Amino acid sequence: MPIHVVIADDEYFIRKRIIKLIPWEDLGLTLAGEAENGEEVLSLLAGHNIDLLILDIKMPKLSGIEVAEYVKQHTPNTHIIILSGYDDFRYAQAAIRTGAKEYLLKPVQQKELLQAIHSCAASIRARSDIQQCLKQYEQYEWRHHLSAIRDGSRSYDDFCNLYQEFSQFHYSVYCTMYAEKSLLQKIQDLNQKLSQMNFTCVHFQESECICILQTFVPEKECFQHIQGILTDFVHCQNDYIYIYLDEIFSTQSNWTPYYQRSLHLVTERYFSSDSGLCVRPSHHSKPKFEEEVLLLRKNLLSVLHTNEEDTLCQYIRQVFQSLSEKKSCDYLCLVVTEIFTIYRLYFHIPEPLTQSISDFANAIIAVEYSLSDLESEVIFYGLECIHKIKIVPSDVAMCRKVTEYLEQHFHDSALSVSEIAENLRITPSYLGSIFKKIHHCSIVQYLSTLRMETAKKLLREGDLKITEIAEESGFSDVYYFSKKFKKICGCSPKTYANSFQHKNTLTQTKC
Repeated sequence: MPIHVVIADDEYFIRKRIIKLIPWEDLGLTLAGEAENGEEVLSLLAGHNIDLLILDIKMPKLSGIEVAEYVKQHTPNTHIIILSGYDDFRYAQAAIRTGAKEYLLKPVQQKELLQAIHSCAASIRARSDIQQCLKQYEQYEWRHHLSAIRDGSRSYDDFCNLYQEFSQFHYSVYCTMYAEKSLLQKIQDLNQKLSQMNFTCVHFQESECICILQTFVPEKECFQHIQGILTDFVHCQNDYIYIYLDEIFSTQSNWTPYYQRSLHLVTERYFSSDSGLCVRPSHHSKPKFEEEVLLLRKNLLSVLHTNEEDTLCQYIRQVFQSLSEKKSCDYLCLVVTEIFTIYRLYFHIPEPLTQSISDFANAIIAVEYSLSDLESEVIFYGLECIHKIKIVPSDVAMCRKVTEYLEQHFHDSALSVSEIAENLRITPSYLGSIFKKIHHCSIVQYLSTLRMETAKKLLREGDLKITEIAEESGFSDVYYFSKKFKKICGCSPKTYANSFQHKNTLTQTKC
């Protein structure tokens, strides 16, 4: 984190000398401003978040001591280094009383100044780390309670009794974000923009690429402000990003349908080749596609039994052309799930499969973002149904490099297929097809399994906290880690760890 610094001295050349003495970039410091009197310092404090003040003790209008007293009362987290030409213990005592961290005599020497700055910077960063941890824990607690409200096991009024700051909010709205790169960073940036409007936001990570942001607002009319912020936010992104904004609802209503719909309708991104914001219309009728799905089942089975690759590819392309024309995420989910159901029931593809067909299909839909990519996935598994793919030695060698890279870098929560492909100088789509051919799963699925197995191993050892295990396993969000762990293992990380501690205790007792 950059540390913002203000240098205040009524002597211009002294200020410039101090600026020259400091290796700003090396120390991670940013010059937020200069001041030649105490009033200018207060003005800078009012307009910026200042972490460190380097103050002359004697300045016009307000002295350094008077400024330090103001800081102690109004911005106590701001650190102060006093510079003084007075070698008098009374001045040092006054500086200490105001909370100044250091008291340096002029002309200040570079070594002394840098030692003082290092000490203050370490303290500032330590405080920032603590605040960040507390904020993350608070968000974790919020998500736990808000999930309970969504599931119907807790009321919003009970939640407000625990967190009084939420009593002012009478409405809420979900927006779902799909981002192929830097998902959590984008969520944090968007959260900050919404917070600047005095809205309170909580995020729920649903997959490596999808997050739901729940925003609480005091009035229904705030929806237009949120829509405007999201529109501007999408336009400022360089990477592909898609956001679905659902309708606003009362905090006293049933949240479940809004949440489920928001998560489902983010698949509308498949019909938007560019970054965009989709706002749900007031009346959203759900069409029925039973006849289309029955026809798909009949035709696909006929195509697969021809054992002709070109025929299969041509048919799947026709299906996806129909998807593109209908522009319905409901139809898309039905079609993809039906195709994989046929693959599995009649050809035992994909194999092995550790989850339901529906979950498998939804996982693929959640990861991809273009219809052409999704089409390639469906064709790939269809070709596996038609014939047993020959394994090329060079493909095996390439996949070995991928698995080695994953084992070395899976701790990085921002690791992506694009990064691996760039490192191996190969296109992501081609790399993905080779990997699936050898391992019968995608790189993302393999990475997820690797992270989960690492987490289980660390939980069995019992030496680390859950938050530390999540980070060591490549999860930047402990709430998402807990949710995914429970979905895969059937219990929470804490329950899993406790079961092994209990077994170890029994074993030691017998011995």
